[in-house]
Amino acid sequence: MPIIVSWFNEEKTIASYQLIGRWTWDDLYAAVQESRAMVMSVDHLVYFIIDVTKNHSVPPGALTHLRSITAGVSPNWKMGVFVGVNTFMETLLKTFIK
Repeated sequence: MPIIVSWFNEEKTIASYQLIGRWTWDDLYAAVQESRAMVMSVDHLVYFIIDVTKNHSVPPGALTHLRSITAGVSPNWKMGVFVGVNTFMETLLKTFIK
């Protein structure tokens, strides 16, 4: 699986995404559904680590897909931290945030 979603700690306050190799938007949408179920299973805030250190590239259409994905974020999703972002991804994320 090119995207792995899991709890990072036993307290279930931190979850992680690991993006490995080449992935598709369908892969990411499936991972987001999985993480939503995880986050909704607890009644406290959850932080995310998004590890892209083993990621090869971002598929086309990133801004459109990121808007769709973030529109349905769970209310107890507190914040995400990206690890291993390259210059392209940093620019993409900054553009998306604006």
